[in-house]
Amino acid sequence: YANNNAIEAWADGNTYVRNKANYSSYGFWLGGSDNTVLRENEIAYNGTVFHNAPEAFGNAGISIVNASGSHVLIEDNYIHDNNGPGIAIRYKKEYPSYHWVIQGNRIENNKSVGKYKGHGIYVKNARWITFGCNKFLGNEGEKIYFDENTSDMIFLSNSINNSSSHENPEVNSQKVKAVFETVPQYIFVNEKITFDVSASKNSNEKLCYRWDLGDGIFKTGEKIEHIYENPGFYRMGLTVDNGVKAALAFKNIYVIPSHRIFGTNDDINMWKVSGNSEYYEISRDITCTISGYGSICIKAGAGSEHELAYPVSERLLLDIENNKVFSVFIKYVTDAEPDWKRNNHKPIITFYDDDNNYVQFIPKFTITEKLDIKNNEEKDNWIFISFDIENPDGFEKKVVGQGLNKGIINRVHFNYGNLNPGISTLWMDAMCFTCKR
Repeated sequence: YANNNAIEAWADGNTYVRNKANYSSYGFWLGGSDNTVLRENEIAYNGTVFHNAPEAFGNAGISIVNASGSHVLIEDNYIHDNNGPGIAIRYKKEYPSYHWVIQGNRIENNKSVGKYKGHGIYVKNARWITFGCNKFLGNEGEKIYFDENTSDMIFLSNSINNSSSHENPEVNSQKVKAVFETVPQYIFVNEKITFDVSASKNSNEKLCYRWDLGDGIFKTGEKIEHIYENPGFYRMGLTVDNGVKAALAFKNIYVIPSHRIFGTNDDINMWKVSGNSEYYEISRDITCTISGYGSICIKAGAGSEHELAYPVSERLLLDIENNKVFSVFIKYVTDAEPDWKRNNHKPIITFYDDDNNYVQFIPKFTITEKLDIKNNEEKDNWIFISFDIENPDGFEKKVVGQGLNKGIINRVHFNYGNLNPGISTLWMDAMCFTCKR
């Protein structure tokens, strides 16, 4: 009986089991919640007593809209008597909801109210949804209504069941697992990687495997090989099915530009940190790394302005004559309130020849404030920063003195933080310079 949402979250990695999300405007509101599981919940009579803030589709039982929704499993729920769709799925055309399995649900008696239709499932701006057997009965709209910009919709055997029986026709089908190994664990540009899903296989069971490698390549098979040709982040997914039931798994792929890493794989005593925090702690974190070398980790007490310099000798002597593309992965968490006006453009990265000759790069968007992230995964994971120091797309370039005319960098500075003070932790990994691609 909530005026707005019975259960609301904008957080990844949650599982909701055997809840009652009833008699509210929306049962579950989970936009911005990747890697989410809903199992054996009842979602009913939403949009009836309360009908606050209807979307273009109206109110709904389960609503994962207006923010990212990737790697979602909706299974064995009872979704009934809502005004509007039982399930509503929608994000952006350029960033569709992605990689779902919907199976084993009873979706019944969802009602149309005025222009809002009681569809069983409403889908817009979505890609790669696998439908197992769901039972649809008495819904006043379509069983599944596909609005615009939907693709890769996969229907397993008996996906749409109209039986009035409460027995689940899937019960005699063996449960499917989706578990895979990645070899090697750390991924570099133009190096072969193997994905092996043999651990998913039950004895004598015929399974289908579908891989989306995140770079436009799709593959099938129990064991596949792949090469990523460009560095950065890739959203990779796997769906396994036995023709009746399905399971999903995923991996955030971080492809490193080069093995010629500097700084982030060096001794922590080569780094210097300063700023207005009450304390700093710098360490090497071998558990939080995408390169395998460990990351540089800086914990800061309450503060807003932090300066990180490498190396303390100021004699790096890094030759960049033939390598003009700078790259680094960062991971940043803080309890500071964001700068909602988006004026805090950090980190500012400066490359020094000496104190009188250097080049500074200021991002044209917020990074550490997390308001302009390119993908939802960057909320709590690694962010890839990369730019050509001659023509830095997305960064303002300021040259002081002769800049880097000698083709040598002796010192690297990172100025980071938030407009508002807060406790923070920064990880940096895989820092390197490479040639233009």
